[in-house]
Amino acid sequence: MKIAMFYELFWPTRGGLETWIASVSKELMKRGHEVDIITGAIPNQPKEEIIENLHIKRIDWKGIMKSSYIPGYTNIKRQFFWLLVGKLFWKVHKNDYDIIHPHVQSSLIATLLGGGPKKIVWTWHGTYHKQLYQMYPFFQAFFYDIGEHVAINLPYAACITADEYTKSLAVKHMGADPKRIFPVSNGVDIKMFKPLKVRKPKNWPKGFHIVSTRRLVPKTGLQFLIPAMKKIVEKREDVYLMIYGDGPLKKELIKIRKNLKLENNVYLMGASPYSQMPKIYNSADVVAIPSLIEATSISCLEAMACGKLLITCPVGGVPEIAPRNMVLYAKPGDVKSLEKTLIKAIFNMNENGRKKIGIKARKHIEKNFTWEKTVNKILKVYETVLKKE
Repeated sequence: MKIAMFYELFWPTRGGLETWIASVSKELMKRGHEVDIITGAIPNQPKEEIIENLHIKRIDWKGIMKSSYIPGYTNIKRQFFWLLVGKLFWKVHKNDYDIIHPHVQSSLIATLLGGGPKKIVWTWHGTYHKQLYQMYPFFQAFFYDIGEHVAINLPYAACITADEYTKSLAVKHMGADPKRIFPVSNGVDIKMFKPLKVRKPKNWPKGFHIVSTRRLVPKTGLQFLIPAMKKIVEKREDVYLMIYGDGPLKKELIKIRKNLKLENNVYLMGASPYSQMPKIYNSADVVAIPSLIEATSISCLEAMACGKLLITCPVGGVPEIAPRNMVLYAKPGDVKSLEKTLIKAIFNMNENGRKKIGIKARKHIEKNFTWEKTVNKILKVYETVLKKE
């Protein structure tokens, strides 16, 4: 089977969606399938290359994809251009693949405009349905809102959602046909992300470390996690929040940190190579993923796979992967709730208590959330679509 993964932003950017595409593509290739990753052009990267055995094709039209690139994250201007570039590409290449697998709404619409619906299996990686207008400027929120309602009812062959929560919203609130929607949870590489004996990085101050590995965008909830550190530091001076990631929220986070005088306890470490993430997770005493919305979060899965006590929020698909006896939950966007949860993890639990929960979480991930299990389900969706042709 020849498969095209289609999304406007791919490596060197590495977020959860890019991890999904890479991990699923590698697993499909292990099973003998041919996979191309079709993505938007970015400056200083070749049109075509092989990275980690992945065949990546970067497409453009008159330089508009390169000109709209902002390092590290997607943006609304680039997504508008992607509709045009994608449409032009699929008009020519629609018969080159057995399955065309676009990701998120803009890629789906571009594919349909250029290639037609018969072999399109798209993945909807989660929804900001309830938070859109709180998180984005009105025009951008309106664009995403309309995009979700339109996309879910378009004539694609099948839609994969990353959780049951997104499927339920699509069916109950957007009128989608449930027979075309297939929930498939995200996965994690349990050979890469596992409990390890490591020394904490030399550039970390000595003490208790809370780690958060997030792209710096509003949905991650870091703008509420930093203020929650204020009372923690008053109780214990050697507690540190180590934030790994980059993005447009960085300036705001620096401002929040400065206003609260937390420069000595909150560190913005920047983006780190993906290969270093297992060491970073394992160096943490606690991992915090305080998202305002998530699908079945890959960051949560990675932290749990490393046997770490996870502090997160019961939003979107997170409760589907993280039972309450294996994590500590805080209310999303609630500083006081995050404070209480951090206090529980740091002051009311000892190291053994945190470790016991982490071991339980690791076993849960091993049993239920590997990429192998994810791809088994995806292949069943592909087979269903191909049988209908």
